[in-house]
Amino acid sequence: MKGNTAGLAALLLMLFAPLAAASAHDDQSDCKHGYGYARIEACTRLIEGGHLNGKALAAAYDNRAVGKMQKIIDPDGMMDDFNRAIKLDPKNSQYYIDRGFSELGDDQSSEADFKRATQLAPNNGDAWHLLGSVKRHAGDYQGAIAAYSRAIKLNANSQDSFDGRGLARILIGDYKGAVADF
Repeated sequence: MKGNTAGLAALLLMLFAPLAAASAHDDQSDCKHGYGYARIEACTRLIEGGHLNGKALAAAYDNRAVGKMQKIIDPDGMMDDFNRAIKLDPKNSQYYIDRGFSELGDDQSSEADFKRATQLAPNNGDAWHLLGSVKRHAGDYQGAIAAYSRAIKLNANSQDSFDGRGLARILIGDYKGAVADF
């Protein structure tokens, strides 16, 4: 009987292992590309599964936090996840961008995160654009113009950066410069 039990266990393992592997692959895909609750649940399974570490674990925390941000739920858990991602992979500029985006409205925090992202990835036009936006919102119009200009230098097709710089120029009275941007 013991031989049959071992054989049955091996057969079951052989039959269900591909399903488990497919499920893990689906979780990886849903964690990275899913939306809202599907993303949160897939990332949670990956995190709690104990098979991830280092950069892969950091990515799962960041992706789960983005899912929470998409559904506007659990802001404390979202920030904990962003912080864990950054602690695990502190040189990943995208994690600072994501956390900074979640902090919009808190100009100091989001500016610090966007600034750190530009330091880590100085050729990331999106980081420079976001830094310009938060500086403009905070009333630092010259700083906003400088950040938007850097974003435009990196991506000359970024109409959002031209518009942001144009608005900042209006706010300092540079109407000629603003017209050129719009």
